[in-house]
Amino acid sequence: MGGASSAGVRRRGPPESTAFGFPSGHAAAVASFAVMVVYFVGRSGSGTARRVTVQVLAGLLMLAVGLARIVLRAHWPADVLGGLALGTTCAAAAAWWDAAQPPIPRRVPADGQSFTVELPGAPQPGAPPN
Repeated sequence: MGGASSAGVRRRGPPESTAFGFPSGHAAAVASFAVMVVYFVGRSGSGTARRVTVQVLAGLLMLAVGLARIVLRAHWPADVLGGLALGTTCAAAAAWWDAAQPPIPRRVPADGQSFTVELPGAPQPGAPPN
């Protein structure tokens, strides 16, 4: 995600950096991770306190990684902001797509026991080998 964008933009980072800087791949990765964690915790039916806690921790994680990239002189601030925007946008699009899908039905046997699925052409348990 960030690597392809960096190769396309080809903007150098700070003088200490040897790679292309825009957007920050670290910032994009942490933003997409944080957005997906917030999305899944929100879908899990957790209480308000847990959801808010996860949102705050996700924001702090993104801030910490972004600041670390700037302090280590690996990226300019605009590189980090671009990475955060890219990661947030991609993860939000994935969450939007997931939320738009119908739920997958779960089939559980009436007796609560496990069941097997027979695949055509697959060897069945207990059958002699071909």
